[in-house]
Amino acid sequence: MSERKGSAGPASGIPARGYRWEPFQPGHLLSTRHGANAERFVQPIADAVVRWARERAPWLDDLDGPALESWARAEARCVLLADYLDVHGLVDAEGEPRSALRALERAESSAMRARERLGLDPRSRAALARERADAVLHAADLEQVRAAGREALERVEVVGTARDVEDQEDGS
Repeated sequence: MSERKGSAGPASGIPARGYRWEPFQPGHLLSTRHGANAERFVQPIADAVVRWARERAPWLDDLDGPALESWARAEARCVLLADYLDVHGLVDAEGEPRSALRALERAESSAMRARERLGLDPRSRAALARERADAVLHAADLEQVRAAGREALERVEVVGTARDVEDQEDGS
């Protein structure tokens, strides 16, 4: 049986050194890299992003809550991944792009789409303002059509009443 240098234990025929690693404790951070997939890191940042948006985007209301939460989580992931890449670099020791770089690209893309849907970038905010102005204009146009319809009905009722009176006078 050949023995490998540095290996010990029953398979090698060399007695084990008699020590063990302490088991990981709940809540440990030893395997955490960037935290972008860890709820305990993402959620506090997402909560701060939601507060920021609610203070600065008055057009968002309670119905936007799920979309706002989704966007905030994407933004939180962007923050965590960008921080990680700032510290560790874009490429690993072998010169390969880190997987966190691809994750950041996906998170940025997701965050950008959500920003657009919520009106949180200049172009979508302008489009949202145009749509609201059009809605107000169309509501005013609709009210004018309704008013014209009411006037027409009143004229028909007056004409109909006048004819009834004439018919009654002719028949008497």
